Amino acid sequence: TVSVLYWCAAAKKQDSSTGRELLCIEVTIMAVVRINLLHLPSGATVLEKRFTLDMTIEQVKVKCATHFQTAAEHMCLILKNEAGGVVDGDLKNDKMLGYYQVPADGWAIDIKDVAPDVTKAKYHNLEDLSQVEKYEMSEEEYLRRPDNVRALREKKEAALRAAMEAQGIDVPKPLDDDSFKEEAERIAVGDRCMVFPGDRLGTVRYVGRVPPLKPGFWVGVEYDEPVGKNDGAVAVKGKAPLRLFQCNPNYGGVVRPEQVTVGDFPPEEF
Repeated sequence: TVSVLYWCAAAKKQDSSTGRELLCIEVTIMAVVRINLLHLPSGATVLEKRFTLDMTIEQVKVKCATHFQTAAEHMCLILKNEAGGVVDGDLKNDKMLGYYQVPADGWAIDIKDVAPDVTKAKYHNLEDLSQVEKYEMSEEEYLRRPDNVRALREKKEAALRAAMEAQGIDVPKPLDDDSFKEEAERIAVGDRCMVFPGDRLGTVRYVGRVPPLKPGFWVGVEYDEPVGKNDGAVAVKGKAPLRLFQCNPNYGGVVRPEQVTVGDFPPEEF
């Protein structure tokens, strides 16, 4: 069935013979069909797109262009019936959609791109990000910008340190390669330990710096239970993981020395 769209317009008019004011209502009836659209170059679809039969094919193309990567002037529309048969292989711009006697919902329009190859290259394959030109900035140029994130963070940290000093609060030192070194020197590979928070028991498997993580010393622990986050390897962005030690998945963890207490912590029996 063809849907029907009613458009009503009301206006007040004065009867010239009686002088009385009359309310005149004008009703326009427009047949509406729902057509499935297929963009042939990309395979993208829009189902049950509404069109009125009094629309010209040129207007149909303009409406289709809001959904796909082909400009209206570069479209060739192929009308198909419910069975997939081609009714017309090139709808003409000056004809109305109703001219082609679209009887009901369920018909389809295939959209072919007839633009020159140079023009197509500008907007096809937009899902392939490697084809999209990207703006790149060197790290030196980025750091020269006064609004870069690092500068903003450093500014906030400086303001926080100044406020802490003004209140007589000890300001923590910035992290460097020797951060937590003193605590780490009291821990050795093979020590039994308890890790906070959570009172997690385990065995120390690594003590030292871990380049992918923040500066300073770290401790790698193999837990007695699967309460960790890795298997002894640390993720490295864009590269293979850095292995510190080997253990079962979710039994490994890397924490700061201040979170580790070594001592007589025998494995618990369950």
